[in-house]
Amino acid sequence: MFGVPLSEAASKSDKPNGAVPSVIYKAVQYINQKALKEEGLYRVPGSEETYLKYKARFDAGEDVSLEGELLVENVTLLVIKYLKALPESLFTNALHDLFKKTIEIENKEEQLKQIGVLCGRLPYAHRETIHLLVDHFIKIIQNSQFNKMDGFNITTTLNIIFGRTLARIFEILISHPDLCPSSILFGLPLVEAAAISDPLKLIPSPMRLCIDEIEKRNAWEPDLYIASGSWIMINRFKDKFNRGDTISFEDVYDIDIITGIIKLYIFDLPENLVTWKLKPEIQALLEYPDGERPALIKAVLAKLPPPNYASLEKFVVHLYKVVTRSNGGVTPLNVGSVFGGFNKILLPLLIQHAPALFNIN
Repeated sequence: MFGVPLSEAASKSDKPNGAVPSVIYKAVQYINQKALKEEGLYRVPGSEETYLKYKARFDAGEDVSLEGELLVENVTLLVIKYLKALPESLFTNALHDLFKKTIEIENKEEQLKQIGVLCGRLPYAHRETIHLLVDHFIKIIQNSQFNKMDGFNITTTLNIIFGRTLARIFEILISHPDLCPSSILFGLPLVEAAAISDPLKLIPSPMRLCIDEIEKRNAWEPDLYIASGSWIMINRFKDKFNRGDTISFEDVYDIDIITGIIKLYIFDLPENLVTWKLKPEIQALLEYPDGERPALIKAVLAKLPPPNYASLEKFVVHLYKVVTRSNGGVTPLNVGSVFGGFNKILLPLLIQHAPALFNIN
């Protein structure tokens, strides 16, 4: 783990996304959750003996937990040592000098533009790790009244980790975090995923592109969404979406792979398309007669954030077409069962009343 190329370490230790090495991810999560207000953060030295014990466990491939660690300085030492042990620059050897040259650009607007372009060229794991660290240091600065990490101390810490020139790049990214955004979509709150992947900031690209592809093919199979596609291929597409790659289904002949991407995306959402706070209101509608439900459902759905509403509308209209065009093979109930949980109630209800709720075209 330590001294291994960052992309390799990320792919081996971050099983969901292959984005950030587990050492960095776990250490940053620990500090963010437990120690942002600790005075002396990144300035008080940690124990070399404790560091070597953690290093040995990470290097052995153990699933190391930092939850029992009592001293935050032992965790910050992990971050510093890991980053300094990388065999190449966090900004990659290929782009290192180009990043350094941006410091010399006098025109601020042009400087920010060039840094943003270079961040877009970074390999996936490098970009995601930088994004995580930038967000981490922003949180530290937001708590500077407690941890005393003012501008001088932040600069000192960044100089120790990255050297003076690249520390300056980090300072710029901390002031302009949008220059190095995350591209991870799966497992992200829907509103955030939509903002990253949809020009209109309404429907996350895994839902939008997959639904459009299925409907373009008129692929109304009698077991659509019920049958399973290749898990290997589905995860390859998940990886492509998360990396921000251009998505093409041209060579995908099995429609179940495309429905599998949608199913995986829905399963990975941290919150349902209909937010949890509206769940009791949706459940209460089951007590009303069918004829009264559409108006009541509309009133509840109107409370959703625009991306949730737009995504739900596209998804439910799509499922209504699947149900009505699959010659009886797909029903609202078995679609609800496929997605499980609250969707066993939600989806059949919305599919049943879809023509009264949404524009079916």
